[in-house]
Amino acid sequence: MSVLKTTTIIVAIIAIFASCKKENNITKNNEPKDYSSVHLKMNYYGQALEYTVKYSPSTRTTKTEGKDASRVLQVLEQAPNGVVFFESENQIIFFNNKIDFYDYTKKESLKNNSRLEAQAQNQFVQNATVKFYRNVNFVDQMDIRTVDQFTAAQNFVLYYHCGSNLNDNWCTNGVPNYASGFKVASVPNGTNDNLSSFTIESPQTYDKDFWLILHQDGNFGGRHIAFKLPAYQQQFSIASLTNWKKIAWVNGSWNDSVSSYEGYYYAY
Repeated sequence: MSVLKTTTIIVAIIAIFASCKKENNITKNNEPKDYSSVHLKMNYYGQALEYTVKYSPSTRTTKTEGKDASRVLQVLEQAPNGVVFFESENQIIFFNNKIDFYDYTKKESLKNNSRLEAQAQNQFVQNATVKFYRNVNFVDQMDIRTVDQFTAAQNFVLYYHCGSNLNDNWCTNGVPNYASGFKVASVPNGTNDNLSSFTIESPQTYDKDFWLILHQDGNFGGRHIAFKLPAYQQQFSIASLTNWKKIAWVNGSWNDSVSSYEGYYYAY
């Protein structure tokens, strides 16, 4: 009798393991075959977060894994109007709002200018051309913007938070933040769902960083993703913007649209 019970238990355990293995195989087989993985490091106001993003172009699904994945998703969820700035392909800085991002770009530019002034190298000029394309891999140009020393300065007003949470009530502190560049509050008709790639080019190397920020909604609203053409670099490009947006906003809440954008550099 004891032998029979032992045999029954062993058979049951084997059946459970077999069932689990079968379910795992089914789940694995149902996963997209074209998942590509990117390991990212996020700087969130001094907090270092590491995680891996898996993105499937065929199904347009995203998975977030790794030791800090849950914290990253929490950060993205609590700041739906945040800015993801790509320092590099694998390193990002996340800002709760675009005002913090503007402040960061100003401080970085001032720091760069101070260093160059000490070396007596500061030229106080920049020249950059941004080309936007309807399709991936820079096919079908839909808009072009050029910024140089003659471009009118745009006003980026600084704010402070006067609300009860991250999402409401920003009050102006009256301090204008001027930068030479362009602001496009609404992209050309019929193109907002089709901005798929872009290039930033300079005819020669300059000593100023050039910043580009893309907005999900018109009038510079919604979620944001930002890039930089670094000083002394002549070219920066993104061949498939959708992939970068999916990696940046891994909770999948940004569709294909880019409805407004702006590019600028600080001349002082």
